[in-house]
Amino acid sequence: MKKNKDKALVWELKGDNLLKAKKDEKAFDAYQKALDLDPERVPLYTKIIELHEKYIDNWDDQDFAYNLSLSMKRQEIENPYFKRVHARLEEDYQEILPLIKKMFEAKTIKSETKYVEEIHAKGPVAIYPLIDYLMSFKEIGKKKLEKKAKQNAQNKSK
Repeated sequence: MKKNKDKALVWELKGDNLLKAKKDEKAFDAYQKALDLDPERVPLYTKIIELHEKYIDNWDDQDFAYNLSLSMKRQEIENPYFKRVHARLEEDYQEILPLIKKMFEAKTIKSETKYVEEIHAKGPVAIYPLIDYLMSFKEIGKKKLEKKAKQNAQNKSK
């Protein structure tokens, strides 16, 4: 791991020097190699994004998607909560939520198991919808407690 980080720094410095020499394409490639070696290094995302944005007039849909993915990954490194936020944008997330609801509403073990297996088949992408669904129960509980506290306060003031 340390070896990769050292190699990444070498590539990043090479990219910096190429950028100073106005060799943007080669600098971009060097930064990309550095990022492949150390995908958790936030400054690399910033450098690649800034360099990429210099050519925004020539962008196509792929360029936009690439830049967006870099920005999202940088956000996730800086604040892991964004992984959950970004997961909600995925198509799988929207497909899994109804399965979770059906699983909870299942009347028989057989139908419950069917939904469990469908969710399981989705793999790791099912984690965030499952967690978010479970966390919604926490929010419901908090609201009930707040409502009860408010009622108790009103009853005491009478």
